[in-house]
Amino acid sequence: MYCFSYNELFTLSIAKPIMAQIKLTNSCNQNCIFCLAGIDQTDKMMVADLSKEDWFKILSKLKMLGIKVLNFTGGETTLYGGLPEILSRSKKMEFNVVLSINGLKDISIFKGLIDKASFSVHGIGDIHNDIVGFDGAFDLVLTNIQKSIAVGIKSSLNMVLLKDNYDFLEDVYYFFSKFNLESYSFTVAVNSSTGFDFNSRSLIITKRFFSDYLKRLGQLPANKITTKHGLDVILYNCPEKYTKIAVPLPNCAAGKYKLVIEADGSVYPCNFFRTPEYYCGNILHGDVFEIWQNGQGFQPFRRLVLEEKIPDKCQSCIKKRVCFSGCRAWTNGYKEGGFYNEPDSRCELGDAYVGA
Repeated sequence: MYCFSYNELFTLSIAKPIMAQIKLTNSCNQNCIFCLAGIDQTDKMMVADLSKEDWFKILSKLKMLGIKVLNFTGGETTLYGGLPEILSRSKKMEFNVVLSINGLKDISIFKGLIDKASFSVHGIGDIHNDIVGFDGAFDLVLTNIQKSIAVGIKSSLNMVLLKDNYDFLEDVYYFFSKFNLESYSFTVAVNSSTGFDFNSRSLIITKRFFSDYLKRLGQLPANKITTKHGLDVILYNCPEKYTKIAVPLPNCAAGKYKLVIEADGSVYPCNFFRTPEYYCGNILHGDVFEIWQNGQGFQPFRRLVLEEKIPDKCQSCIKKRVCFSGCRAWTNGYKEGGFYNEPDSRCELGDAYVGA
């Protein structure tokens, strides 16, 4: 297209990332059984948070890099003492600001400082309370969602699916639909090597289960459902969805359009890849352009596309240019370090290959 090769277009698309996912603090007031922050959490809690002045420096670097969207995550973002000042500075710098929160604290006081809030809700009543390890959590998050919407903050819901709550995903949708939330995400928990060991409560992902999961999602209003970790490519098999894309770029943002910043300023490509071999540098102390261009953790995600290190079956799939063998955290070899030439295990389970 326009005399550019696909690799040239891809290289241009990743020259500047779009979003930074920022963890302001490791502190949290819940104890979710699926939490990605689970590994070495005791040690992390002992690390002092960066000062707001340090974060101001980081925001300036992100602005120079070309970042448009800041997604503040946790830990629990609302526990960071300098949050009001951080949000105010972010809006003055014209970032689009998203808060991903557990809903235990009232964020309506941040009206005008955030563009969207994503609330974590994992069931109704005691189902939610049990999963997050906090009695009374559901009543608090329900109240604070209503307060957020009342002051005009666009709000969405994120539900992580486990054995405990899978059968109630529709109940959660219809319970909250009366509040006119913008969107809902119902995501199967990845059994991550960087999270708590929750094998006894994580879902067993079989072909039969996945068929049921996709069917249930398909029965909810499509305009209200958002997907994560490449699920949309598995959910939608219509060839025209992929053949009519003018510039079909990979939907995985890791190392391409997004960077993840830990509470100490360390940079990684993805929440699921925060081990030493994926460390890209420290944004507070390092050169932000050098980190983005040459960070070692970004390179495997880029080489996957540029060198097409994907299975033969993926090579002949019509979704190839968008999918590139799917989410790396959903490969069978993820925990053993598998990365290249491995398919997303959900593709086979969901009969997602088209033309392959």
